[in-house]
Amino acid sequence: MRLKHLVALIAALGCRSRTPSDRITKLAVDAAAGDPLARYNLGVELYRGDSLARDYARAAALWKQAMEQGNVDATNNYAYLLYYGLGVSPDRARAVTLWKQAAALGQPESHFHLGDAALAGTGTRADTLEAVARYRAAIAIAQQSHDSVDGLVANDATKALAGLPPLRNQDSVRADSLALLYARTPTRTRP
Repeated sequence: MRLKHLVALIAALGCRSRTPSDRITKLAVDAAAGDPLARYNLGVELYRGDSLARDYARAAALWKQAMEQGNVDATNNYAYLLYYGLGVSPDRARAVTLWKQAAALGQPESHFHLGDAALAGTGTRADTLEAVARYRAAIAIAQQSHDSVDGLVANDATKALAGLPPLRNQDSVRADSLALLYARTPTRTRP
């Protein structure tokens, strides 16, 4: 790729500094070449707005491409943007469907978001027992991981559970059974 094309690509992404970091440049080049992990990571940079100007629409486009290439974390993040209408038109039912797909592949944050959706009854039917089961599954899966982000998910799920009234004994047993079933999914690996 010619240098002026690369500079134009970085400028189009809205790099905040005059000289993009080597990491951002490499991500942009690799994402343009179709690398799903680079698309995911560049989407993270655009979502956060730290090293690049915040751009939810571009993050959504990159995460959708990475999702279509099989990146489960991109599926979770794209669903989040869909659920809240950040950079894309809101579609909570579609977001819940995508979170279920990612959760089935061991993505703990998707379980957490499914718990929130079930608790609110938004994008799915309201179901406190399902919410508790999803939060417990998020914790179980996250605790098997050595990823610091998953640790944060476990903390958030623990806080969500602490804010709920206790379930009756039989409902608690059912929630535990569902959580065990949900947590048996394959644990996804992060490259």
